[in-house]
Amino acid sequence: MFLSQLCPGYHRYIWPKVCTCFLFLQASIGIWNAGKNNMGFGMNRKTWNTIKSCAEHFCKYDDYNWDWSLNQLGSSCLQRPIKVMVLKGPRIFHIGTCGIHHKKSCNEVAEADKIRSKINVQKQHLFPETLHLDSALSPAAPRKKIKNFGGWGDVRDHELCLSFVDR
Repeated sequence: MFLSQLCPGYHRYIWPKVCTCFLFLQASIGIWNAGKNNMGFGMNRKTWNTIKSCAEHFCKYDDYNWDWSLNQLGSSCLQRPIKVMVLKGPRIFHIGTCGIHHKKSCNEVAEADKIRSKINVQKQHLFPETLHLDSALSPAAPRKKIKNFGGWGDVRDHELCLSFVDR
């Protein structure tokens, strides 16, 4: 199938010369990685129950980053790492210069407007009927203990986290 058929009337190209709407038809399957898969995600009940069964490990891991706490479950509690399907065309967006990791000033309204504009251009491609898996499941890396960043040592944080699991 030609890109003009996949993306009728839309011919904006990005590097490496791929129609951006084609990205919304592509997905990869791999292993959860806190550095790559932390913008947001959905899960089914089975995955939630698996994570829930490791609540003590997750809630008491001394790291203020939820994604690294989830990452460490693969080496401390889960029998195998969490598998993920990552869509190439994003449905969740980072607001760029705004946030704790950016020291320069930001304009949240301008950043949100940029994202709205991207979404409006791609709106018709957000929910394709089929997806193309462009890569197979990569082999899991050897599991090793990950050093934590700290900042989650307060017992009250642990109790609050565990209270969400009991709901």
